[in-house]
Amino acid sequence: MKKITLLLSSIAVYSSTIGQIVPTSYRGAFEPAPAEAWTNGWTNFTPALTTYPSTNTEILAGDITSDQTWTKNKVYELKGYVFVKNGATLTIEAGTIIRSSGKCALVITRGSKINAAGTKDAPIVFTSNKPALQRTYGDWAGIVLCGAAQHNLPLGVNATVEGDIVANHGGSDDDDNSGVLQYVRIEFPGQALSSASNSEINGLSLYSVGRGTVIDHIQVSYSGDDSYEWFGGAANAKYLIAYRGQDDDFDTDNGFRGLVQFGVGHRDPAKADASGSNGFESDNNAQGTSALPQTAATFSNFTIVGPVYNGGPAAAADFKRAAHVRRNSSLRILNSILLGYTDAGLLLDGRKTIANAVNGTLMFKNNFVANNTTNFKLAATSDTLGITSSTDVENWALNSTNLNEKGSTSESANLVNPFTFVNPDYRLSQSTGIEDALSLASTEKIVLFPNPATDNLQIALNSEYANATVTVQNAMGMTVASSKAFGESVKFDVSGFANGLYIVSVSNGGNSISKTLLINR
Repeated sequence: MKKITLLLSSIAVYSSTIGQIVPTSYRGAFEPAPAEAWTNGWTNFTPALTTYPSTNTEILAGDITSDQTWTKNKVYELKGYVFVKNGATLTIEAGTIIRSSGKCALVITRGSKINAAGTKDAPIVFTSNKPALQRTYGDWAGIVLCGAAQHNLPLGVNATVEGDIVANHGGSDDDDNSGVLQYVRIEFPGQALSSASNSEINGLSLYSVGRGTVIDHIQVSYSGDDSYEWFGGAANAKYLIAYRGQDDDFDTDNGFRGLVQFGVGHRDPAKADASGSNGFESDNNAQGTSALPQTAATFSNFTIVGPVYNGGPAAAADFKRAAHVRRNSSLRILNSILLGYTDAGLLLDGRKTIANAVNGTLMFKNNFVANNTTNFKLAATSDTLGITSSTDVENWALNSTNLNEKGSTSESANLVNPFTFVNPDYRLSQSTGIEDALSLASTEKIVLFPNPATDNLQIALNSEYANATVTVQNAMGMTVASSKAFGESVKFDVSGFANGLYIVSVSNGGNSISKTLLINR
């Protein structure tokens, strides 16, 4: 089918033009099962139940002004705001545990570095100092990195960190290096310090962090504010998890332009923030001006599991959108899966944001969006340009250039077991990818997937049936769908078909073959 054939080539095109985004043949954060999930071995999805050793060996407070190493044979406790200053490097050994409670944060100031290189078998853990079963959102503040990359705030190199942390960020060096964060868990962080605006500390806050910084395999769990927030900078990252956060999963502001690939946002239906909880939230800046550099971060291969799914509890009223792009942002979301939000899958908000979508600097390409109250939406207050309604947003998203698809249920994404909080499995179900199906078709000649189907039916064909005619007949022999294949694949929308058995037939004039299809919702 033309659309799926283009889907594979389009991923490669995006990857080659963006640079460090790795080409994939699948949507979402994981290769289809049985490939091993990159979450295995180092994550913890039940940290409230974990018994951690007590913090009776090392208390940390005040400023670190020379190189220092924290070792895995000790359990550290942060007291208040601990600053790494004066160009010092803080090294944390793999397997080290750091516990905190109250108004505590680790702040790496501009010019200093953190070297926290955990491993799959020995991750570094920042967690609550409370006992098991007593831990909760915002038990401590979080980790703050400050760098010397560009942002679009008016104070330049004197831009200040949110909250009451006294630290500056910003400069002109997009290659600035704030160190290494690898295989790190950040549990129960995130504090809104007051009801005043811009007085918050996120699970992981990145201020003007440069692309010389290494950030990968990070799990932020139970954050009382955003799980991740970028304020300018150009830092790249991969393998990020935002687990059961309260506010936004991935928040981008002030000219962030990094490349972020492979990530998960998983929400607890019972927990949302009064400000409105989103998977992605993106602004150019708080005023939505054209200040440069413009927010134009790229997020590719993300799986956003929202609070709404079959059999789940009612979602809290403050949940909003899988992706809210507003205030003149040119955010780019590619190759991703966005499921189950109460207001919208993708919300485009504001005249300048719409203009970015129309001119192609804002990208939303090759994504699967399902089970949101409205999958594609235009904010009611938008002063529109080119896109004037939610229907226009949907038409733009689903056109032959953007290659997005929609489904009706979260289950239609064909993930293995994403709706549990005990050992969730966000991988695609086996043989739901086009590459797997085409491989099977080399011997089976025709492969239907998924089968049973719910919303979308994709058909892979043996090369001898390339460009064949494909028809779908119901149990009474009536043709309910027909299409000419383009190459070795074809796709049908079967969301309007009744449950039951169907016959899928393929004919290239000289040869024909049929298979039975079950539609079951």
